[in-house]
Amino acid sequence: MLRQFSFGNRFVPNEDCDWIRSIVDVADKDSRKPHVREFISHPTRENYKAWMKGEKIRHLEPGEKPAAPVTVDKKMVHELARKRYERRSIGEIR
Repeated sequence: MLRQFSFGNRFVPNEDCDWIRSIVDVADKDSRKPHVREFISHPTRENYKAWMKGEKIRHLEPGEKPAAPVTVDKKMVHELARKRYERRSIGEIR
């Protein structure tokens, strides 16, 4: 006999998802601006939007290209990749 369980259509957003934590990793930890402090202490989507607005950062519109070439700091990219790997790893398996 097969039983099916349903818990309804509940959507629980994961505010502590990887991409938000990655942005917190590169946010200025020494900043005294209230929107930065709030975003670092409570990394939610709403605080992310407030942080972007406070830092005068916006997403590119569809089809829009960056005004100037973007230089990538290879050390920062490597560090972000390492932190992401550590968060996703399950530790040493024996």
